[in-house]
Amino acid sequence: MAFIEGKRDSDICEIGTLRNMENAKLTLHHGGNRLKIADGVGWASLNGNLTGGAEMTIDANCSLGHMQVHVVRNASLVLGSNCAFNGRINLFLHEPSRLTIGKGCLFGGDVLLTTSDMHSIIDADSGARINWALDIDIASNVWVGAHATILKGVKVGMGSVVGAYSVVTEDVPEYCVVAGNPARIVRRNVRWKRELIAR
Repeated sequence: MAFIEGKRDSDICEIGTLRNMENAKLTLHHGGNRLKIADGVGWASLNGNLTGGAEMTIDANCSLGHMQVHVVRNASLVLGSNCAFNGRINLFLHEPSRLTIGKGCLFGGDVLLTTSDMHSIIDADSGARINWALDIDIASNVWVGAHATILKGVKVGMGSVVGAYSVVTEDVPEYCVVAGNPARIVRRNVRWKRELIAR
């Protein structure tokens, strides 16, 4: 576990047999973190922080590209098995929340998923904050195109496709293609495959 820094006795780490860990660094802060990484997981590079009671679970055989991850206390990041990330992926949980990605998902480069706005927006009359963090739930077998952004509170249904450069602010049904800023449904009743089918 040479890639893990700052581990304390109160941190729980279950690490399988990993690959491509030369450029990986995961820092655990303040203790009480839970980290579980299954066999066959690897990164091109990893720069991550878990802070004081954060949880991160990565299931088997994920290829995680150039990953930047930030998970705070009482936040949970879960990645299903056989996911593949091409290029840079940013997974940010700056407040207590949950980000779940199902099995067999595929992500293009320079994708951002964030459960928080990272700063407060205040109602001018009441002084109350109005932009609390919300969970993100990506179902299994979802394809997210390069440079897409998926914002807090979004659920993406099984088998759907998020077009490149899309900004997803609302739920995506199963087996749909969404595209644009903000993303809108452009096709329903689709399936996708990683393999290119010849004409």
